[in-house]
Amino acid sequence: IYLNSWRPRNAGRSNQDWTTGRPSNGGNARMMLNTDICLVHDIDGNLPCCTGTGRSYPDGQDLCVEDDATRRRCPMYGRSHSRFEASAAVGEMLGGPY
Repeated sequence: IYLNSWRPRNAGRSNQDWTTGRPSNGGNARMMLNTDICLVHDIDGNLPCCTGTGRSYPDGQDLCVEDDATRRRCPMYGRSHSRFEASAAVGEMLGGPY
């Protein structure tokens, strides 16, 4: 969740999920469900966005790949949000805060 730049795939459709990496990486795109991303990122009403903007491949292409997602970092939950405890639990499970 934290180490990759996740962006929406099939945004606005019933089969929307999240992907990371380049579409041309041999057909081995990685996928994550909305229910996983929303444990850490506030994606409700914040699409399109990317979880890791501002990082690039060696050739200079942004890791978010798609221009719409590149322009907006998916926000994380603040301490006052009702989902903050879930976010903190994910960080704890992974060995500490991110």
